[in-house]
Amino acid sequence: MTSGCHHGRRLIYECVSFVETQVSNGVLPYKAYKRCAKKFSNNRYNIRRWYRFYVEWGELKIDLNKKLRKYRVLAIVKDGHVNDLKRILEEHPEYYLDEFAAELASVTGMFYSISTISRVLRNELHYSLQVCYHKAIQQDAVRRDAYKIALAELMYAKDARMVIFIDETHKDKSASRRRRAWGRRNAGGVALDKWFQDTVRYTMIIATDIDGFVDETCNLYLRSEEGNEGASGTVGTELFVEWVQYFLCPCLGNYANGEPRSIVVMDNASTHHCNEVEYFICQTGALLLYTAPYSPDLNPIEKMFNIYKTYLKRHEDEFSVDYRKIHLEALESATKDNAIEEFRHCGVPGSTDVLTSEEIRVNNEEDDALLFLGGFIPFIL
Repeated sequence: MTSGCHHGRRLIYECVSFVETQVSNGVLPYKAYKRCAKKFSNNRYNIRRWYRFYVEWGELKIDLNKKLRKYRVLAIVKDGHVNDLKRILEEHPEYYLDEFAAELASVTGMFYSISTISRVLRNELHYSLQVCYHKAIQQDAVRRDAYKIALAELMYAKDARMVIFIDETHKDKSASRRRRAWGRRNAGGVALDKWFQDTVRYTMIIATDIDGFVDETCNLYLRSEEGNEGASGTVGTELFVEWVQYFLCPCLGNYANGEPRSIVVMDNASTHHCNEVEYFICQTGALLLYTAPYSPDLNPIEKMFNIYKTYLKRHEDEFSVDYRKIHLEALESATKDNAIEEFRHCGVPGSTDVLTSEEIRVNNEEDDALLFLGGFIPFIL
């Protein structure tokens, strides 16, 4: 078989499509290769090579080679072309290396080798492959800006302590399980029986201010396999209203007096849009503000939840024995410094005025140095 012929391309395409379908249906890749080899009477190692190339590059190798033939491959990138590559990168960070090369060629008329593109991205532009996430296309830039403006206007004192964010997170069967384990190559994964010992499932509702999780607002709603909450375990409106009334409201301050925790920020979940929720919060003298839809990145508590769940994973064995103890330790693992950093990352006004422990330490050292030098000035003179 000649890989460049039409028949060869069709066979490769059919094999790759077959393996892709199998893997999408949950079949382990090595089993998909064997099934494909049997179906198409081909060598499974060839099939594995074709599929891996397709996964990494986004297209078949023979198609890529055809695309590259019409370009003159260069090994040294001109200075101006580095800036062109950076602009392409900023617009399309998800591109494969060959797509960067092709796009750069369409702009500059010169085609650079894939290895050259990789070297420039890593060594000159200082980029590397990162885990990417996808933002919902429903995000509305206007509403996101409107939320930021509203928050800034409400915080007339520019005191980040006035804001308190709330949300809920779910601890299901896999929340405390590690996603990776070391094992022999091509063994199809590593099975750890202890993962199935963990049956504690709950929904946690909690609030955070710039000092970290507010412990008094934390409540766990345990769920059983037969629960009626649905797959995600989201608590209903009635339970959420009770949480607001008995856990959140006692911790809120009066907005008119500029007190801490006097601006409550929550997302647009349907359970949050309830007259009773707004009523109980306003009764305390606090104000209620909703973030823009599909914008979890505007809520600092999301990162705090990640830290919380990371601790659960690291202590999964202990969690199975005493989940409440590990739960409390996981809450403490999300520190005040973490909260300050996330408030700043989300652009909360006044958050830069609240110092982390490292910033306080540096300031104290500078003050001590000034005092030390000041004490020796008369002697020097």
